Amino acid sequence: MNMFAHGVSHLIIILAALAACAACSDNAKMAAVLDRADSLLADGHADSSYILIESAGNMVADCPKSQRMRYELLKAKALGKSDVRVFTSDSTVKELVSYYDSHGNRNERMLARYLLGCVYRDLGDAPRAIGCYRDAVEMADTASADCDWLTLSRVYGQMARVLNLSDCPLYGLEQERLAAKAAWKAKDTILALQAYSYMADAYYAMNNEDSVISISKKVYRYFKKFGYDDYAAKSLPTVIYVYLNGGQYDEARKYMAIFEKEAGLFDDKGDMSHGKEFYYDVKGRYYQGIGKSDSAFYYFRFSMV
Repeated sequence: MNMFAHGVSHLIIILAALAACAACSDNAKMAAVLDRADSLLADGHADSSYILIESAGNMVADCPKSQRMRYELLKAKALGKSDVRVFTSDSTVKELVSYYDSHGNRNERMLARYLLGCVYRDLGDAPRAIGCYRDAVEMADTASADCDWLTLSRVYGQMARVLNLSDCPLYGLEQERLAAKAAWKAKDTILALQAYSYMADAYYAMNNEDSVISISKKVYRYFKKFGYDDYAAKSLPTVIYVYLNGGQYDEARKYMAIFEKEAGLFDDKGDMSHGKEFYYDVKGRYYQGIGKSDSAFYYFRFSMV
C-alpha cells in the first residue's frame, strides 16, 4: 500500500469513529473517541490517534475531570510515540502526573512519569528526563498480572537512548537489556529485537566493533526469520558504519544494498524519508572511500540539509 492510500485508510477510520459517535451524548461521544484513539495507539498508529484526539478537542471543556485527564494522557502518549512531533512544554504532563498520583493505578502512574520524561528529553534536559524514567520504573508493579510490560520496555528504551546521547553507553547498554526483557514479557517481538539492535549503538559508542557486527547480524537474521524484512534492513546502519570505518567497502556496499532495497525509507525517486537523511552521510562516506569524490560531494550536500 502506498503512503497516500495508507493515509486515506486511516482518515476513513477516524471519520467513521466520529460518525459513529454523532448521536451520543457528549460524555459518551468522548469516551468512544478516546477508546478508539487508545486502540489506534495499541495498533501502532500514533499519528492517526493524535489526529482523532485533536478532532475531539472542542468537547473536552465540558467533560468531567476524569475524561479530561484521560484525553490529555492519550494525547501526550500519541505525541510521544509520533515520529514527527515533539513536546514543547511540561505543564500539562506535570498536571497528569499529579492527577494520576491521586486517582490512577500503577500502570497509569508509570505512563504519566514516562511521558514527563519524554517531555524533558525533547526539551534537552537529560538529567530530569532520566530522573522521570527512573521514577516511572519505580511505579511498575512487575509482580502484578496486569503489569504494563510494553510501557515499561519503552521506559527502559528511552532511558537508554538518553544515556547513550549523554556519553554513558555502558549504562545505556544495561537499560537496553532490560527493555528487551520487558518487551519479551509483553510478547512484542519487534520491540524486543529493536532493543537488541540498539545495543549495537551502545557498543559502537564504546568502540567495540566486534560486538556491533555480531549483534547487528544476529538481529537481522531474527527479524528476517519472523518475516519483518523492513525492520531487518533498518537494523543495519550501525554495522555499515563499522565497515566504512574499517575501509571494508565491499562489505559496506553489500549491506547498503539491502538497506536501500528493503528498509522502505525511500520514495519513488530514491530520496530518503523525512528525518532519515543521516543515510546521505553514509552514501557520501562510501563514495569518498572508493575514490568517487563527485558522488561523495553530492550526498554530503544532502546530508547537511
